[in-house]
Amino acid sequence: MSQNQHVFSLILLSLMLVIPDPSPAHNGAIVLAHPIDDITIDGDLSDWPRSVDSHPLEHVLAMNRDESPDLIGGSFRIGYSPIDHALFIAVESPTNWNAEDGACVVFLEALHRDRKAYALSYTLGKDEIEKRGYRSTHLPALDVEAKMLHIGNRSYYEWSIAVENIAQKNVRLEPGTTLAFDLILKGAPVGSNKAVRLSWGPGMRKNKLADRRGDLLIIGRNQETGTLAGRISLPEALEPTWHNAHRLTIQSTDTHLIRLDGRWND
Repeated sequence: MSQNQHVFSLILLSLMLVIPDPSPAHNGAIVLAHPIDDITIDGDLSDWPRSVDSHPLEHVLAMNRDESPDLIGGSFRIGYSPIDHALFIAVESPTNWNAEDGACVVFLEALHRDRKAYALSYTLGKDEIEKRGYRSTHLPALDVEAKMLHIGNRSYYEWSIAVENIAQKNVRLEPGTTLAFDLILKGAPVGSNKAVRLSWGPGMRKNKLADRRGDLLIIGRNQETGTLAGRISLPEALEPTWHNAHRLTIQSTDTHLIRLDGRWND
């Protein structure tokens, strides 16, 4: 590949999917949520449909992955209720996981504000739910259900988070809605005293910095997605703008409703 040519691959949503105003910053991670039914928040994930995709918690924060080869296997699934406008999130720890002092943290922000923008954070540790907002201010967790279940050498976290009032606007979970989202799992490998944080997307300080969070896209029950791949030629070399990555935005020339964001590395 020449110096100024780069291959990119982005998620292409169905043309029926309406994406609102462009988000100014995110870390490049994208997850899709479909509607799901009959989920009981009890930590038992057996009622989750097998059709819901699992996403790895592949970023290890605060320690070197090479120091802990048994951490492979942490993951999460996500869906939503179009009736209650609530997100459902199921989180599984890696095997050989010690959750004695661990926790699961979910980050949500609906306005896609600029880089320094606080997200709401929801933390479940030892069956106590904690909600924080701007400058980590404690907030009443009245719109949240969460349970943790430890079975064998794994921990399971299950969430229901109503989103209608998470911003200064009425947020409704319907096709086209997009939220800034990320997730961190805290704990330690069995037999280790080193605390570990596993996250979906890269970056720390996800509660404060918008470019450390990913995007959650709400799609309909029968909507389909595909993959768009191509090659772009640049007239000259560009300096990376974020963690050695170049940002790319593709805007449809036919309608402002279709927009794709992504990034690539040299």
